Amino acid sequence: MLRANVGDKYVLEEMMKTGASLGGEQSGHIIFRDGEATTGDGLLTALRVMEIMARSGRSLADLISDLKVFPQRIQNIRVREKIPFDQVPEVKHAIESAQRELNGDGRIVVRYSGTEALARVMVEAESEEKMNALTDGIAGAIKKALGV
Repeated sequence: MLRANVGDKYVLEEMMKTGASLGGEQSGHIIFRDGEATTGDGLLTALRVMEIMARSGRSLADLISDLKVFPQRIQNIRVREKIPFDQVPEVKHAIESAQRELNGDGRIVVRYSGTEALARVMVEAESEEKMNALTDGIAGAIKKALGV
């Protein structure tokens, strides 16, 4: 699995660079590089899933039986300015500390909105308690250092 910046444009760019045939975003945008569509298309994705079900003879429940979905929380924080997070020691430390605590069992994405003066903190973790604690920790550091 490869990671790219948020946005179909960046996902497609990474796919082209690496030769990946399938890409997507948490929002549900799935991109197929084989020429049918190079933007997230829900109807095409649904048809592709049904095609896999028909070819394999397996139900959707069977196909996703080993999928583990973690609780997810997204918090927006209004900011004065958009300084790169790695240049703000308190924020950098909070993000690194949260990543160490997750130890690969979850996901953290901290980014600025492209259209508003907002920082967005997204955390997925195995437990809701851990998810909330890590989100609050990062969001608190951003509010303290950059909040309005």
